[in-house]
Amino acid sequence: HLGLSLDHRLNERLLGSLASCLLSSECCSDSSEDTSLTCLVPTPLSPIQGLISHSSRRDVRVSPRLFRPQQQGPRPVKVTVIDVSPFEEPIFLAGCSDGSIRLHRLTAERPLLQWDHSTCGRAVAGLQWSLTRPAVFLVQDDASCVYVWDLLESDLGPVARQPICPDRLVAMTVVGEAEKTHGSFLALVLARASGSMDIQYLRQEWATPASDELQRLRLLLRESL
Repeated sequence: HLGLSLDHRLNERLLGSLASCLLSSECCSDSSEDTSLTCLVPTPLSPIQGLISHSSRRDVRVSPRLFRPQQQGPRPVKVTVIDVSPFEEPIFLAGCSDGSIRLHRLTAERPLLQWDHSTCGRAVAGLQWSLTRPAVFLVQDDASCVYVWDLLESDLGPVARQPICPDRLVAMTVVGEAEKTHGSFLALVLARASGSMDIQYLRQEWATPASDELQRLRLLLRESL
C-alpha cells in the first residue's frame, strides 16, 4: 500500500496545493546554469525516436538542442510525458511509450540514468517529481499501476508498486507541502474511469526529506556520469 490513509474529501490545505499544481502545467524551468527560460517538448520531427526538443522563450541559444535516449539510432518509441525537477538541481524526467524512463541533466544530450524495464513494457502515462523530496518521483503506467521511486533507497527500480483497480486510473497528479510548523505531506490525486477522485496520502518516509537529501542526490548524479 502506498500510503497511510485514503480520503475522498478535499480539505482546504489540499485544495490549495492542487490548484497550484493544476495552474502550472507547462514543462518549462528557470535554469540555474544560464539565464534562459528552458522549455522541453517531444520533437514533432521524429515522434518515434524518443527525441526531446530544447528551446528558450527569451531567444537565447541553448545547448543541447535535442535530448536523446542512451541507445544510438532509430527506436520505435515516443516521449509521452516530461517533468522538470522543482528543486535546485537542473534535471528532468522523461517517460516513454515503451515504458522506459530517462533522467536528463539540462546541459547534456544523453541521459544520466535510463531505466528500460521498470513498468514491464507498459507505456508511461504520467510522471511527476515529489514536491517535498528531491530524490522521489512517481510514475503511472497505462495498465493503471502507480510506482514510487526513491533514488536514495534504490537507483535500480521503483521501491513500491500499487495497482489501481477495479476502477481504472485515468490520470494522477502529485500535491504536497514542504515541512512547516504543522508537518509536511505528500499526496496523490487519482482520477478514476468512473469519474470519481481519490486522495492517497503517501507514507511519511516518502514525504519528509533528509537534511542532506539534495547533496546525496547530487553525489548519485555525479557518480552516474
